[in-house]
Amino acid sequence: MLLANIDSLIQSQNFDEALRILEITVKGIEEGTNQLFGGKKYTDDSINEYHHFDNPLEVFLYLRLCQPAKQIKQIPENYARLYMRYGCVCMELKRYGEARTALQKALRWNPIKVSILFELAETYKIEKKLDKFREITVKCFHYAYTSQDLARCYRNLGYYYIERQDYDLAVALFNYSLFWAESPMGRNELVYIAQMTGKAIVAPSAKESQRLFETHKIPLRPDLTILNIVTGLAAGAKKEHEIDAANFFHSILDNLQPEHARFTKGNVSEGEPAKKRGRLKADKQDKGSGKITQTAVKPTTGFREYIDEISGKYNTLLSKTPADSKVIMDNLEEIVFAITVFGASFYSM
Repeated sequence: MLLANIDSLIQSQNFDEALRILEITVKGIEEGTNQLFGGKKYTDDSINEYHHFDNPLEVFLYLRLCQPAKQIKQIPENYARLYMRYGCVCMELKRYGEARTALQKALRWNPIKVSILFELAETYKIEKKLDKFREITVKCFHYAYTSQDLARCYRNLGYYYIERQDYDLAVALFNYSLFWAESPMGRNELVYIAQMTGKAIVAPSAKESQRLFETHKIPLRPDLTILNIVTGLAAGAKKEHEIDAANFFHSILDNLQPEHARFTKGNVSEGEPAKKRGRLKADKQDKGSGKITQTAVKPTTGFREYIDEISGKYNTLLSKTPADSKVIMDNLEEIVFAITVFGASFYSM
């Protein structure tokens, strides 16, 4: 209810009132006096660390990628989203230092949430600290498990390379972002590059894009660790008859396939010329919870029980990955770019 109220205030651009409520709420959380959340204060100890992850995959990714030494305790309160909203409101009010502090606190509750990292990157983008902006964007590639988030990674890097006046690479990045998700912002940036260079934009070939990306150490596909984990968990959950979990993991694999039909070919003619472009503004298309919005099927039955037991199931499910899936994933590095270009699905291999 509180987050819905804050979201409504943000939607109506009543940022001052949203900030007032958030400041009171955050103070109560940090002092352990906020009765809305039961007056509870979670403090990591020698055995446990407390987080709020939005879905089972985020727990698995944190366990695999961050390898915490302590046990993970999932708290019911979504403090990560609350602090993210606090940071977003501070951004709108041009209180960038406070925004950065709030977003860093949001990451304490969910360290791998890409939507939070994107907002943190925006604070550096606005202040023209572009190398830090790029550093955080590259970090997002390791945690991005939706095509929409991957597309935004490429758009962010496209912005960075426009600022560095590397227009060929910027074109390749914005063009490639449209592989993963349609975005008016991405198309408008291509129009802007045409205006800046006085040349028609021609989409680079897949081979040229691959060369440019490899030269600048930019990933061409979803992180292999994510694909390995999701493929193994989907198979393991199905074998264990965890149908909701299997559907959830398969929906992520479905979502991690590019929008082939929307890939720009030849001269770019779509999109309105970007007048002021709003290039210091956050990527508004990606605001929100960061949830999957296309084909995802979020687990419902037994979801709370599933996430409560997830640490114990982690190694069990991974150990049940079929051998043929392991062979596929071992060879994915070499074939995934071809899959992206030619449109084969993961299920046809």
